Amino acid sequence: MIQISLEFTTTACNRPEILEQTYQSYTQNLKNIDFTTSTLYINIDPAPDNTNIAEVINVARKYFGIVIYNIPTEPNFAQAILWCFQQVKGEYFFHLEDDWNLMREVNIHDMIHIIKSPNISQCILNKKNINPRELHEPSFIPSLFLTKIVKVYLQLMNNESNPEAQLKNIFRKNIFQIQKYKSQSFAPHIELSRDIGREWLKSNGIKRDYDKHRTNHNQKWTPWTTWKIN
Repeated sequence: MIQISLEFTTTACNRPEILEQTYQSYTQNLKNIDFTTSTLYINIDPAPDNTNIAEVINVARKYFGIVIYNIPTEPNFAQAILWCFQQVKGEYFFHLEDDWNLMREVNIHDMIHIIKSPNISQCILNKKNINPRELHEPSFIPSLFLTKIVKVYLQLMNNESNPEAQLKNIFRKNIFQIQKYKSQSFAPHIELSRDIGREWLKSNGIKRDYDKHRTNHNQKWTPWTTWKIN
């Protein structure tokens, strides 16, 4: 089957060793993509710090032929998502955060077939125990996204709130009748993507310092800089 070039987006922080695991896993198991001619847009937040952050770029260049990167002075997940999604130019693109493993082989042509189906905006390589309530809502689980629908979401997003919560709230409120376009799992009830980020945090003694007094956890995204080493 013909290999294709594809655009990828990644929001990352300064942990090249876990990005290496992620890209190795997906470039090995996501089939029929020519990664040597594919483009990666990667935002690298300087968190927990900016020490040797160039190593993250080196990992990206090891797996993708074209790497376009952004390194902000301050970590901001919402702004990272906005920057990544604003770069995309093609009909569809693959969003891959820096902390996932792909557990099985997946043919990209099968994902494209799904994303080109009527009223589908996202084809998800779902994780284990995905919430049934959120099955058709947008999420940042590794996915193929339809660019034109992402651009609609971008018109309504800000750089302060949890970006994934923003997507879900826009969907639930059906702004611009966005519920017409739904997310679809590539293989329901099968674990395809596994989160390896939480284990990395635990093994490195890092935790998120959430404000315990906040009543609305979707209102404000806790910055990466509030991570604390135990």
